[in-house]
Amino acid sequence: ILMDNQMPRMDGAQCARALRGMGFAGVIIGMTGDPSGSPDRIAFEDAGLDGCVDKTSAGLAYIQQVMLDMTSAATGAASAAEGEAEGATAGTTDGSGTAG
Repeated sequence: ILMDNQMPRMDGAQCARALRGMGFAGVIIGMTGDPSGSPDRIAFEDAGLDGCVDKTSAGLAYIQQVMLDMTSAATGAASAAEGEAEGATAGTTDGSGTAG
């Protein structure tokens, strides 16, 4: 999950705490314009984030790279699973995984 700290009904810290409280164990990355060391940013970072980036070109570049890495990992995992499935039926006559 990628979330901003400044949202209309619930701020990022409240949202992250709510997600963690419901048992969400996935990755939560926060984005904020708050300067490092500010009370709002500290509360956001302490609310269960896995990472927090600034709303700067460097922060946006980091998010873009994380998304590309995640896409590549997902594509690689899907390709590996397809290869394993193909290997399981290799050498069979009916494609069922058993010689027939």
